[in-house]
Amino acid sequence: MDFKYTDLTTGRTPDLSSDKLEAFEEALLKQVRSDVDDCEEYLEETIRPKITENWGFFNGTLPKKREGEPSFVDNTCNATVEHYVAACMDAFSSGESLEVVPDGVMSPVTLKVINQVLNDVLDSDNDRQTLYRAFFKDAMVSSASVMRPIIREENKIEKEFFTELTPDVIQFRQAQLESDDQYESVEVIVTDRKDEQISNDMPVEPTSLLGQMDVTGMSTVMEQTLYTGYFAIVSKVKTIKIEAVPAENFIINKDARGINDARIVGHKAMTTISTLLEMGIDEDKVLEVWEKCNDDDADSNIASLSRKSGLVLDNDDDSLDNSQREVELYELYIKSSVEETVGTDKEIAVSKLYQVFYCEGVLLAYQETDVVPYCGTSPIPRPHMFWGEGMVDLTKSIQSARTGLLRQQFVYNEMASRPRFEYNPEELHNVRDIFNTAPGTGIAVKVSGTINPIQLTAMAGDSAGLLQMLDTMRESGTGMSFVGQGMLGEALAAGSSTQSAAMILSEGQLVQKSVINTLLNGAIIPLVKALYNMLRENFSTWDLQVDGEKLTINPNEWPELRNVRIKTPLGTTAKLEQSQKYGNLAQVLATAAPGTELAKLASANNIRAAMVKSYELMDIADAQYYMNDDSTIQQKDQLTQQLSQLQEQMQQMTQQLQQLSDQNQVLQSTANNMAQKQLELDERKVVLQEQQAQADMQNMAHEQIRKQDETDGKLQNMADKQALLEKEEALKEEMAQAEIKSGNNIFTSI
Repeated sequence: MDFKYTDLTTGRTPDLSSDKLEAFEEALLKQVRSDVDDCEEYLEETIRPKITENWGFFNGTLPKKREGEPSFVDNTCNATVEHYVAACMDAFSSGESLEVVPDGVMSPVTLKVINQVLNDVLDSDNDRQTLYRAFFKDAMVSSASVMRPIIREENKIEKEFFTELTPDVIQFRQAQLESDDQYESVEVIVTDRKDEQISNDMPVEPTSLLGQMDVTGMSTVMEQTLYTGYFAIVSKVKTIKIEAVPAENFIINKDARGINDARIVGHKAMTTISTLLEMGIDEDKVLEVWEKCNDDDADSNIASLSRKSGLVLDNDDDSLDNSQREVELYELYIKSSVEETVGTDKEIAVSKLYQVFYCEGVLLAYQETDVVPYCGTSPIPRPHMFWGEGMVDLTKSIQSARTGLLRQQFVYNEMASRPRFEYNPEELHNVRDIFNTAPGTGIAVKVSGTINPIQLTAMAGDSAGLLQMLDTMRESGTGMSFVGQGMLGEALAAGSSTQSAAMILSEGQLVQKSVINTLLNGAIIPLVKALYNMLRENFSTWDLQVDGEKLTINPNEWPELRNVRIKTPLGTTAKLEQSQKYGNLAQVLATAAPGTELAKLASANNIRAAMVKSYELMDIADAQYYMNDDSTIQQKDQLTQQLSQLQEQMQQMTQQLQQLSDQNQVLQSTANNMAQKQLELDERKVVLQEQQAQADMQNMAHEQIRKQDETDGKLQNMADKQALLEKEEALKEEMAQAEIKSGNNIFTSI
């Protein structure tokens, strides 16, 4: 990190009396020292040892080998990190430029200009590819990664070339350039010179000062030197540089959830005494820092050496120039209320954000600020913590297990190929022969069978199964599968179907997209916001090169930024999916049925635009040259329009015929219905007649039966009367007999 471009005049300093100001500085220094000590203690105990260990696993130095083991180390951590770095690079830099969409920007022209300026910052003033690669790799290995944009003033040298000009013209042009206030200096650089003679013919009057001499003209010859070279024009230019902050040197309070809500955030880096003076820091304070550096009791931990194992910095080298002595400088952004509590003698007050420079226990400089200029996150965040996990954290245990298994296999194979043996020294002519392992050498023995190899027992356990289980653990934990390593063919050959392989790929992409989205929302979008605000607040002009022409932009006129979205395809796979969608759209438009709403959009230009977009997403350059020219497209559009009109007329006629056919069908249906109803009426009439005849016959039968019944009734009545008469006669006969019998009885009794 380079601190010499730091501007210590942009913020507000406390407006306090000398006594209050001294008390304020003491209170602020006390708070800074306490917070820094707490952060350093947490980093030294927790974060830095883990980062050192993670880089050891990534670089292949861990796990360490034991005595007798080979030095082989499995590359699980390295392969996983490189895989994810490649995926992130593919997601964020697969396109030619970064496309951002700031909220509130409606004008397409303004949006295009903003994107051009932001991409100019990333690509011209910074190496976007290198910056991204370092950021992503640090995030995957160190569990977090941080970037810091900073405004710098640099000398910009432009060259204005000239060819074969005289010294007067060169001096005149140099004076013109030096009169321009935007240039710091103008230097003439000569690359070539040329001496030439110039003939100048001058007409003269016949009568001249020479008397009667017949002179018709005078010719003069002059010599001059012409120069070729260029003007080296030096100007001060403000640029935005994006610096990567090593994770082990990033300062943040351990209970912070993120950078924006942290109580203290910052970083430390090595710088020189000379740089402190260039920053504009008070010379007495710099001298105090220098004296503490020379103190034998001063701390020797200048900076974290997590990635520089074995490197020792000697700060006591007397051969160094005093101005080049290195010190550990903290740039901190701390929330504090000491200005209010000291200035108003209050116990509590609202905190303000201060930018503080702190070194060797000395408060070098401070100023009030509004922005924390750091952008960073962890690829796999932990809830309510800034420090999360990286890919090495997920895979280093797997690398240790795989390394142990493979080393064990190597040792066993070596012992099997070169086994130990037992021998009797007294039966050997020369004991040294047994230690000669060169191929083809013999051992002189006195008795055959003197040397007996010791047989090894078979290895216990299934090493291949364990390795496969470890691969499965890595795939499920990181999303990096065999498919992601280009081993889809082997996965299919092992018995998995195409559908299951696609599911593996889909699951891996989900994990990758989750990590990429975390980095996008946690670092890239905040970085773009910071760049946008820096441009809008600090730059009134920005020079762009568009198609070889210089274009001056005024970022001060940009609207205030509320939020920003970044269009990223999330990798080549997603780009191919989008390409397929545009290809399908072109096919749908090309096969649209005439007369439909979709057919109105199916112009040749629209189909061509969809195909060009599909080809561009597949990174096919000059895709438009694979299409027909504009005249052919216009002819096709005209023919398509004529065909569409004819088809519309045919459709209208078809509709009319359909209507007539429908009417005919209706009439035919009505006639059929009437005939059906007449038939039903006739059938009902016949049925009624039959029913009437049956009813008449039934009535006649009933009448005959009634008459028969009446006759039978009369006969029965007559029979009944005859029976009654006969009964009556019998009764009378009985009564007469009874009377006779009664009279006889009376007579008898008498």
